[in-house]
Amino acid sequence: MKKFGGSTVTFYVDNLPPKLHWSGLRQTFGRHGDLVDSFNANKMNSKGHRFGFVRFSNKRDAFRALERLNGFRLYGSKLTVSMARYNSRTLYWRRKKDNPTQNSAEIVKKQNEDSQCTENRTADMVADEQDMALENRTT
Repeated sequence: MKKFGGSTVTFYVDNLPPKLHWSGLRQTFGRHGDLVDSFNANKMNSKGHRFGFVRFSNKRDAFRALERLNGFRLYGSKLTVSMARYNSRTLYWRRKKDNPTQNSAEIVKKQNEDSQCTENRTADMVADEQDMALENRTT
């Protein structure tokens, strides 16, 4: 198992079975690659489903697990696996201390810029995955 590094990939796993322990999540995803970390939240998401996060040490293992486990039925629950998003809605209610007069239009503009960066990063990861697939075909 590798330590945290620059090439780790984190996935959000939705619709976890009610009695799944973190070790069960680790075993399920660990079969598909080098898993660094797993976490089950104690609360529900907005749809009333349990959720968790898994982190892989490299992109190849991560996308292999994504292909194999997205839509997989585990103890009667259909898992949904997607890229984890960072810096979600916290900008709406949290203002920086150095600029307390920042208005909501500036906050929304900043959030849109952040989401575009996340989308570009996701597109880059998909492109890297396609490049790796092409390399595997040629070798």
